[in-house]
This record gives sequence, C-alpha cells and structure tokens, in this order.
Amino acid sequence: DGRIFERHSSPLILDGAILGRVWSFRDTTERNQLEARLQKLSHAVEQSPAATAITDTHGRIEYVNPKFLEVTGYTQEELIGTTATVIKSDLTPLDVYEDLWNTILSGREWRGEIQNRRKNGELYWEYEIISPLKNEHGEIVNFIAVKEDITERKRAAESLRESEQELRAIFEGAVDGIVVADAEARKLLTANAAMCSMLGYT
Repeated sequence: DGRIFERHSSPLILDGAILGRVWSFRDTTERNQLEARLQKLSHAVEQSPAATAITDTHGRIEYVNPKFLEVTGYTQEELIGTTATVIKSDLTPLDVYEDLWNTILSGREWRGEIQNRRKNGELYWEYEIISPLKNEHGEIVNFIAVKEDITERKRAAESLRESEQELRAIFEGAVDGIVVADAEARKLLTANAAMCSMLGYT
C-alpha cells in the first residue's frame, strides 16, 4: 500500500558464536511524508518572490530567504543574529512599531507598510505581513515576516497625485471658463472659477 519501512540488522551472538541475524523494521511512512512536505515548504520559501524572514520571539533574525537578501543588499552572515533594526530607516512612526509588537505578541497577525533602508542607504517601502508561529502547546516560538517591496507602486501613486494636483491648479487658474460633464453631457460634474464667474453661479 506504499508504506515505507526502515530496516535494521544485527548479529545474533551466543557464547561468542554468531548464530544468525536479527532484523527489525520500523514504519517510517509518516515521517518520510512529513519530511517531504517540509522539503517542499523549504523550497517554496527559498524560491518565493516575497522577501521572507523568521525571527525568534525577541526579533533576532534566524532565517532569511534569497529575495530578502536581494531587496536589502545584505548577506546572510550580516543579518543572522541581528534584529530588523539593521534595515530600519527611523522614518516610520514609533507607534507603528508599537502596534506591530503588541499585535504579534498577542498571537495575532499584523499587516502594514514600513519604510526601510537598504545596505546602500537607499530608502524603500514594504508591505509586511508578520505572523506568530506557535508550538504544539500554543506558545509563540517564532515570528515569520513576508514582505513585498512596494516602492515603485508608492512612487507611481505619488506621481499620479502630483499630476492630479497640477491639473487641478491649471483647471482652477484658467482664464477661460471650463466645465466637466458626464459621458452623456447631461450632468455637469464640476466647473472652474472662471466659468462660475461668467454664469454667476457657485
């Protein structure tokens, strides 16, 4: 039925003479299946496109995957045993960290945005999900952080916001009257100051 057995052999000795051999068998199917699942999980984390770190309950780093090294610019040797303060930018408000620690120490998952600093000094933004890992007794033994670099997304959003502000300033400051209507031209959505002045409406 696909079961896996571990075989051990030892000589059967009596008065210094080998009379035969004793064979013992142990069913290791579940252990092998567990090891296979752990190996798959390990490969998944190693090859994940998300930066992943595992720390102890004091925040000391025990493991980082290759993506974490790529994003931060640090080596494993530089990170293992240190805390996340090595990438801290000091630009994220302290209450964010307080909320983070209060949440994960209570056994809950924390999600949020944090601005960190790469080894070369460059600032970057991450969206982080940090979860407590518990043992069979329900005690927190580790924390796992999965991080997505959202720097470019934040830059794009900021660029869009600046463009919208610029267009709004042009719209409001135009000498000509301008109105914006819906697709069917049945409903006016907004009008600039010049148009309101022309028509005598607010």
